[in-house]
Amino acid sequence: MKYIEEAIIEKHDMLYRIAFKYLNNHDDTLDALQETAYKAIKYSRKLKNEAYTSTWITRILINTCFQMLKKKKKYEWVELDERVNKGCELESELELDDLILKINSKYRD
Repeated sequence: MKYIEEAIIEKHDMLYRIAFKYLNNHDDTLDALQETAYKAIKYSRKLKNEAYTSTWITRILINTCFQMLKKKKKYEWVELDERVNKGCELESELELDDLILKINSKYRD
């Protein structure tokens, strides 16, 4: 179980970014991280290979985000920016993040 706690602490920033991409809300993201940590520790005995700890935790996080989105029915249809359709180069990573968030969550993965 110690290796799970260490993996959560070590990968915290990455896990936060993943959850935020799905939930697009700071408070919901923190809730998802907390729920993920709880589930990972609670079900640690189900992890068969320590080498896959980060992958396993990430999958728990993504499933938790999906559950939260279903619960809130937070689906939003947004038209894609014209620049995406034309394949123009993006000016910054933030612009890319904004465009990704406009994609329907069903197709965002």
